Amino acid sequence: MMAYLQLAFLYLFNLVIEGLFLIFKPVLCFFLKRIKYQDSLIAEGQALDGGILFHAASMGEVNALKPLILALLKQKPNTKIAVTTTTVNGLKAASVIHPSVYSRLSVFDIYSLRKKQLKTFNPGLLCVMETEIWPNLLLLARSQKIPVLFINARLSERSVKRLRAIRPLLKILERPICEIMAKSEEDAQRFEQLFDTKITVAGNLKFAALPIEIDAAGLRQKWGFATSDLIICAGSTRPGEEQLLLKAFSKLQHEYPHVKLIIVPRHLNRMDEIVKLLEGFSYRLFSDEREQAGSAPIFVLDAMGWLNHAYSICDIAVVGGSFYNFGGHNPVEPANFGKPILMGPHHSSCVESVEALLQDEAILVVDKKELDDKLTFLLDNPLQREKMGERARKVISRFQDSLDKYLQGVKRCKN
Repeated sequence: MMAYLQLAFLYLFNLVIEGLFLIFKPVLCFFLKRIKYQDSLIAEGQALDGGILFHAASMGEVNALKPLILALLKQKPNTKIAVTTTTVNGLKAASVIHPSVYSRLSVFDIYSLRKKQLKTFNPGLLCVMETEIWPNLLLLARSQKIPVLFINARLSERSVKRLRAIRPLLKILERPICEIMAKSEEDAQRFEQLFDTKITVAGNLKFAALPIEIDAAGLRQKWGFATSDLIICAGSTRPGEEQLLLKAFSKLQHEYPHVKLIIVPRHLNRMDEIVKLLEGFSYRLFSDEREQAGSAPIFVLDAMGWLNHAYSICDIAVVGGSFYNFGGHNPVEPANFGKPILMGPHHSSCVESVEALLQDEAILVVDKKELDDKLTFLLDNPLQREKMGERARKVISRFQDSLDKYLQGVKRCKN
């Protein structure tokens, strides 16, 4: 009884939202157009004719999907696949997965928009990444008889407490869910408190994020770096971290004349701010094609899609978003290339990967005050750099069976 009362409330809530949406649509359109999110109100897509629709929140989740999508296309090249995401950066990442993969911003979870977009896509399977539990998405998948597979599913204790209040409604919304593939045993146990559907543990798909094939030696030469250069790559840097790294780099330059720094900002809309920080330093921008990167001590990659390339040629990787409270970014990317990794203490968004690398001494977690000393330690010890890189690669290799598990899950739900 409670389930149907909550379902009735959801329909009533949808009616109110639809009314407000119609009233404020012109204002929303104006605002969203200014920030390049206007497509979130346009329920368009590409007919998949029974293909697979993937939904992921942002760039990190989209990047984690890439090896799974490429593996599916390798097995069945004619499979129609589309990816929807809620952020512009996620859309940029999705657009370069594969030429045959259609990508688009997901509409807001407004019933009429969801209904139209889902009907347009007409997928044979909807794969939802991590914790994207959208009531209308599940409600419409149920009414349109589209099986739903949750992949790399994760759920915090806080989310469990919040969702427990609508558990009766979840019993109805879970009907189209064919399986929840959790990334850890702990996550699976949390899902079991809320859902009665099939729940399995498949591991963290982000560990299966295999790097693209890169000719690191050729790229190093193309970008103008000498074989004697010691390259530090600071990837996915966030506010405050460039300043921290530049301060450390200034000290290192006096002791190591061949040290070079590559900075890869997480968000390119901060480039004006970063260029101001670089005043007084000799640097090159990736967008400045007139000069080779290695001709200056500092190289800033002011373009999307080159982080893996930068990691592939470096001697030491520094993973950003972790020295200040941004949750950290995925250390799997440099680990895949067998690089020694430094990371700050703020890594709540990638705890599993950091802990796995820490356990095998493949990563150093340091605070802001220790950064200078640890960089010096690694620059002074090439053997230690090599050992850490080998350990990192071994850690990643242990998790590659996760990709096979997710492939099997897609096959189970699709057939």
